[in-house]
Amino acid sequence: MTQVEVRTCRPIKHLAVLFSIFALILIIVALAGSNWVDVKLRDDESYQNWGLWEECFEIVGFDPICVSKDWMSACGAFVIITLLASVGAIVLGIFGICTKTRTWYIIAGILCVAGALCDLIALIVYPSKFSEEIQGSSVRGWDFDWTYGISWGALFFLVGGAVLFFWKVDDEEENFERAPKHFYDNRMT
Repeated sequence: MTQVEVRTCRPIKHLAVLFSIFALILIIVALAGSNWVDVKLRDDESYQNWGLWEECFEIVGFDPICVSKDWMSACGAFVIITLLASVGAIVLGIFGICTKTRTWYIIAGILCVAGALCDLIALIVYPSKFSEEIQGSSVRGWDFDWTYGISWGALFFLVGGAVLFFWKVDDEEENFERAPKHFYDNRMT
């Protein structure tokens, strides 16, 4: 007689790693993109895309438009920390899947939360400081652009990954094993 080992695979931790991978891809796009805001100049025809790394623009016919490097560097640093936290969460999540050790999932979840907080700080500071410093220049207005939205998407994937990493699947399995089993016989007596 052969003995068969049956393993149940719960995809929750796999989904957590997948969410972290999606967040990493979105953060890379947000870091590389130069379209965090779309600045409308006063002549009603000109637009200038402004990214996370540009601090000044010189446009023909207008005064140079500059913002402080301090808060821009801080926002960039927070997004880079988000990138590193996402990479760490992916590595630890895969390590946790391979070793079946919950400690790695918890650390990966903490990294996801830390990355999400850093991303949230950058997403709040960037538009508030940008609007504060851009007033009074030759700018008619500005709108958020697509890479800013991509960074919000990364934030949501990191939060989702953290929730899935923290989810304790073992309780469900233990409760299922302890539940009374009912067998019904459909024969008529």
